[in-house]
Amino acid sequence: MNRSLLELIDAYFEGTLDADGMAELSARLQADPAARQQFVQMSMLEADLGRMHDRRPPGLLPLADGVAPASVTAPATPRRSLPRWLPMSVAVALLLAVGVVLRLGGVWRLPGERIDDPPPLGGMAIADAGAGDANLPQPLANPPIVAWLTNAQNCRWVNDATKRAGFHVGDTIQLAGGLAELRFSNQATVLLEGPAELRLLSESQVRLQRGRLAAKVPESAHGFTVLSPTGKVVDLGTEFGVSVNDSGTTDVVVFEGEVLANQRGENGADTGPVHSLKPNEMVRLDAELAGPKRPSAPEQSQAFTRAIVPPAVIVPRTLALRFDRAHPEAGSIRDAKGQGIGLTHRLPGTGNKLPENDPNLFLNIPEKRLELTTTNSDINHQINMPTGEYFGIPLRSLGFTRDEDFEISITVPDIPALQRVGQFGLYIGDRSNRVIRGGLIRASEKGQDIYRIFFVNNRNGIDMDSHFLGVFSTGDEVRMTLKRTAGRYALTVENRTAGTASTLSIRHPEYLDGRTDLHAGIFGANTLSDVRKTLFIRELSATVWTQQPTTP
Repeated sequence: MNRSLLELIDAYFEGTLDADGMAELSARLQADPAARQQFVQMSMLEADLGRMHDRRPPGLLPLADGVAPASVTAPATPRRSLPRWLPMSVAVALLLAVGVVLRLGGVWRLPGERIDDPPPLGGMAIADAGAGDANLPQPLANPPIVAWLTNAQNCRWVNDATKRAGFHVGDTIQLAGGLAELRFSNQATVLLEGPAELRLLSESQVRLQRGRLAAKVPESAHGFTVLSPTGKVVDLGTEFGVSVNDSGTTDVVVFEGEVLANQRGENGADTGPVHSLKPNEMVRLDAELAGPKRPSAPEQSQAFTRAIVPPAVIVPRTLALRFDRAHPEAGSIRDAKGQGIGLTHRLPGTGNKLPENDPNLFLNIPEKRLELTTTNSDINHQINMPTGEYFGIPLRSLGFTRDEDFEISITVPDIPALQRVGQFGLYIGDRSNRVIRGGLIRASEKGQDIYRIFFVNNRNGIDMDSHFLGVFSTGDEVRMTLKRTAGRYALTVENRTAGTASTLSIRHPEYLDGRTDLHAGIFGANTLSDVRKTLFIRELSATVWTQQPTTP
């Protein structure tokens, strides 16, 4: 019977082609490249009409250019009721073999043409060589791209994964550390956490050799499968996690939906019972046995990273005062003339007997400085705290909540001649008997009065863990900074006259940890003396490094 090629192909897709017709079609495809091209084009037409199915047509294998297809065998009986189908993997392999245009994501493209937006392309599969699954399709000569790197954080790649626009069937992704998010062409997403090794077997199947992943599978990717050395996990519309340790033991945890999980033998065959896992359930699979499914502990679920959260954006918020103008804003501390100085709060427990217009303060606008006359007070043992000069700002006014880094700095252009143990500097605390402070203190050494840097904790009103360093002279210009970085405190004093700088650290003040109402400010005291001196402060700045989440 001499039928046209079109008739043979149409009968083939109808499922009504007899044995003689199969032999004739195979011979024509073997002998004529044009016939193969027409066959492929009709295959794609069938796909466009929505008549594809996920089963391979009987007997048809991919063609290589110039190589005949394997013998095509007819169905045992005509099946006109069968749908028209051809697997996409066969169609694409045929296309690549005969060099015709490719149908990708609804657009006809020539072979080799660049694709800016990766289209969904699936159905291809490669044998899982690590497990010996004999039932998987064999590798294709030109494997398709089935996944793309869509997000990454702190990744350390073992191979050249980052150099690729997409990942092909058969690719192995090795991640020494960090997080890598993959989007598959069926819209499934996998978040791989290093160290890990993942092999792509198809758009709907991967093998996790080691490491941890979290998968989110939409309806379009129903059936997405994760293999491991000892287990198999099949999605039923869900979000789940899989971790594999160095010995191959596999833990499966379900966050949402349902999965099926079972053991796999050394040859890749499924063994043992199939476990149906629901939300907050887990199972452990290893080479010996599969443990019973059980509720997952919170720490087991929390061990999986399910989304890449952008690191917070650090935004400094700063108060800078140059003392070149008055601050009439409500709440500003006022000097002897009623001028607002720009600082708003006294350290709790201090200054409550000072008048509203503080006689010890003068905002000298022409000279651009704040003048502070010391009082007889001492944080140590809480002496004369009601008239003590300890003032600044609450750090919450700059966005402080608890854990942020911060600093406060002042410049003093002319160290005053305070009496012995007179002191001035900076403090951080939430009240007068729970504070850390540092600055310069007047001391006597070999009959000479000098200044030393000091840094001290004060808990329950008693100084402790005192540190002293350096030698300064009256009249030197200094800039001092008290800061907290990553929870640790340090005081830096720069002698601008001598061109030197020194930094002191101190035993960590645990009593300030977790405090949300810390104050930062300046102080001046003629401790153990009634001789008052005036301190000039030329500028002050305070900064809190606030954290703001980035917009996804």
